[in-house]
Amino acid sequence: MLAHALGFGVALLLLALRRPSYALLPLLVVALAEGVGSHSEIELPVVGGLLTAVHLVAAGIWVGALLHVARAAVKWRATRAAVQWALLRYAKIATISFVVIVVTGLTMALLLVPLPALTGTGYGRALLVKLAAVVAVVGMALAARRALRSERLGRATRTARFEAVTLVVVLGATSVLVSTPTPGAFSAPPPPPPTGVAVPAGGLAGQVGVNLVASEGQVVVRLTTPSDGNEYDVSEAPDYTLSAQLQSATGTQEPVEFRACGEGCFVAALDWADGDNVLNLRATASGWRGGNVAALVPWPAEPAEDLLERTLRVLDDFDQVTIYEAVTSDGEAGLPQPSPATLSMAEFLEGEPYSAGVAPIAARSTADSGATKLLMGFPSAGTYVEVTLDGLGRISQEVLAAPSHSISRRFFYKDD
Repeated sequence: MLAHALGFGVALLLLALRRPSYALLPLLVVALAEGVGSHSEIELPVVGGLLTAVHLVAAGIWVGALLHVARAAVKWRATRAAVQWALLRYAKIATISFVVIVVTGLTMALLLVPLPALTGTGYGRALLVKLAAVVAVVGMALAARRALRSERLGRATRTARFEAVTLVVVLGATSVLVSTPTPGAFSAPPPPPPTGVAVPAGGLAGQVGVNLVASEGQVVVRLTTPSDGNEYDVSEAPDYTLSAQLQSATGTQEPVEFRACGEGCFVAALDWADGDNVLNLRATASGWRGGNVAALVPWPAEPAEDLLERTLRVLDDFDQVTIYEAVTSDGEAGLPQPSPATLSMAEFLEGEPYSAGVAPIAARSTADSGATKLLMGFPSAGTYVEVTLDGLGRISQEVLAAPSHSISRRFFYKDD
């Protein structure tokens, strides 16, 4: 996005300074940036991005030249020789551009769309619309060339205008294509939004991170695996599986039937019983060690309201805290012996996902001991945090489950 903005901005500036030749360079940067973010780059790194960039450059030359010739034909309509010269020059440019567009376009289409997906997916249908428009443009171009050879300039000029309009349709179909998931992308329907107060929970099933959100009548579970990249990483996603048994507060057990709702996403319809419900999950991911994890869902859920903000205000009164921490990257291996560390409260909070006083999903519950628990979910980061508050509103215990590790902490304050 930054390359697009800078490229177009610098090109416009150079055009304003009457340096059109120099404006080509930042426009090439725009084409390369579009190639880097294209579907083809994901399917075939580097080569796919270059194919997209060349395709866009050729299309830009074709459309730009045609619009320029159409304007020139209107302006020079009283001079037949000038109009004929412009159309002949354009025909040579259009032929070269067309060949480049067809070769790169067909290569990318074969790369992205299996033949059965042409009519069965939104991406395939948008591609067919684009191909039909391109065929129409080719027909108009051939008609204009015949009219030009027979020196019927009026017909050639009118055909060029229609050709320009149809090329705009081609560009519109292209804009739909770049915004549409490819046939290989996951197309399962997303889960319904939560109803009422949502209760987050989570854990580590082997090396697979488990993050769930329970709400009225349903549960949504998202599985994640450790990654050295980021959300734009083009590495192939693992194949996830999930099964579960629900042990309700009444002691009954029942299997849970999940349906897929995206990559690593599973949703199921569930009726929660009042009290503590235990969801025993087994999660696997290809290339990673899976395992079992038990998630506790207290029901009915209580809204957290401003509990997180109040907790942070209480912690601000303490300069230091001693934390006994145990960390594991494999939930099946169990936690090691905790190790102590004394640090300032500011240092501790700096590394916490809730340090800004905001949690996307938050609920509160009361433990059997009477202590208040604050449950926080950060679905986009695949992180779940459960903190137990003491009678003074301070954090006494914390469990944090992230995609790559699980942390258990106990807190001791200077005046304890």
